[in-house]
Amino acid sequence: MLGHSQGGAAAARSLLDDDRIMAGISLDGMQWGEMIDTLMTRPFALIYAD
Repeated sequence: MLGHSQGGAAAARSLLDDDRIMAGISLDGMQWGEMIDTLMTRPFALIYAD
C-alpha cells in the first residue's frame, strides 16, 4: 500500500490493522499515536522530502 501525506499515515495504520496488506510506503506522511511505538512486522518504508 502506498500513500502520500495523510495517505501515508493511513497506509501505515492499514498495514498494522489488515493482514491482507503485505508491505507499505509512506511519502511525507507523519506517524502519530500508538503507531510511533509500534514495531512494524512487515516491510514499511518512510520516505521524506528532507
